[in-house]
Amino acid sequence: MRIKTLRVKNFKSIADSGWLSMGHVNVFVGRNNSGKSALLMALASIQAGTSEDTVDELTRLRSAEFEIRMTVDDPTQAVRDLGGQDPEIVVSGVREQNQITISSGVSTSHGRWSGHEPAAPIYPILGRRRWKPYVRAINQPLMSEISSSMHNLTAKIQRLLSTNYPERERFQLACENVIGFVPDVITVGDGQVLGRYVDQHLSLDIEAMGEGVHSALGALATLFSAEHKLILFEEPETDLHPSALKALLDVLVEVSIRNQIFVTTHSHIVVSHLASAIDTCVFEVTSTRDDNGIDTTSISPTETTRERIRLLRALGNDASDLMIYDAWLILEESSLETLVREHLVPWFAPRLQGRLRSIASDGADDVEPRFVTYRRLVTFAHLDEHFHGRAWVILDDDEAGRRVVEKLKTKFKDWPPDRFSTHGIAALEDIYPGHVRASAGKKLDEIPKGSARQAAKTKMLDALLDWIATDEDEAKNWARTSLSMVLEVLREIEGVVTGDA
Repeated sequence: MRIKTLRVKNFKSIADSGWLSMGHVNVFVGRNNSGKSALLMALASIQAGTSEDTVDELTRLRSAEFEIRMTVDDPTQAVRDLGGQDPEIVVSGVREQNQITISSGVSTSHGRWSGHEPAAPIYPILGRRRWKPYVRAINQPLMSEISSSMHNLTAKIQRLLSTNYPERERFQLACENVIGFVPDVITVGDGQVLGRYVDQHLSLDIEAMGEGVHSALGALATLFSAEHKLILFEEPETDLHPSALKALLDVLVEVSIRNQIFVTTHSHIVVSHLASAIDTCVFEVTSTRDDNGIDTTSISPTETTRERIRLLRALGNDASDLMIYDAWLILEESSLETLVREHLVPWFAPRLQGRLRSIASDGADDVEPRFVTYRRLVTFAHLDEHFHGRAWVILDDDEAGRRVVEKLKTKFKDWPPDRFSTHGIAALEDIYPGHVRASAGKKLDEIPKGSARQAAKTKMLDALLDWIATDEDEAKNWARTSLSMVLEVLREIEGVVTGDA
């Protein structure tokens, strides 16, 4: 099932949303208490088990009833029973009657849609996703129940871990990426609990783990159980470290291919990450007070570059970088980035000053995430046409660097392959002048990896910069000879940016 258009009236803080066109992924962004969750609650109210609020609690203040209208593609059986292959569904709740009515054309049903698989069309991941304690029984009714409380999480995960379950391997991999382990279903005296075996005789109960584990497991169990459903996800960032959040968002993008996603957030990570999904719509949610002093939510699509850049800035992302710079250069380490920014650009590609954004990664394996972040920001801000091909990557010419370059070329086939390269040097420090290398006291490969080697690298860089300051002409000659491949890339970037290429 997929909602094409949606309109909500007199529901909680929403007076009238107007008709909203929905995509495969729909992201609602706004401040706390702006009414972001009201639209998700409106959809959740249609199905049993997803909302505990009464009609009186759901209806806007000083209103007698609420109304939700939607047009859908690929209707579920619950929708088809109301008539038509592309019906307009009308959901209404009358405060005095405390009853929800769902209708289409001449057909009407009283009460909410079923909250059990396979009929249930809505899969909620709402609010606090921890139930204390989880139900310790495992049976088919619990496995098939759709509930926002996730009290049946143990039963859900038991099914996902079953040997022949279709999503088993992908679920396990997602658990490793998001929470760092695959949960076990452990038999105890009064049933089964979720946890992790420490050894043959000792296990750790999930009740002793942090809130982030509960939030993430509940979300993953829902995402990997859904097929052609509406997934309502309230603030994925709750209780999660940024790296775990990004891994969870990767799963969300993956499942959006076969489900429709509705997400609320005030995280720029969520907004920019989900921009990589096909057919993403982003809505800004704001709140004002009407003449009666009642908070009123407005929902507006962000369709222009200016609107999306402003939204990212409001969320704390320095999206102005996209508008200020004409090209980006991602380098493996900070030493070369410092040389490029402070000396190589001014000396050999001066027209790039103020137009090239150089970025230092934390080693070869950190380069791909930096590049992906750039791509997502560009995609979200609708700047694909201008910035396509405007990011270059240069890595050390060692095994790790060559591996990452080939991986980037293979993974991003729409990007010009010559934008990914090595600089022909296994380690930058190897080409430093002799007196600079001597400043470390011993050869770099003789110093143990870790803080000691990093300190030696910093000491050598400081010595190099001091030498450059005292003998700039000789330093330029050294750069021409030793960093020729880097200079070649800088001149290429300069040509593209200035139009001389």
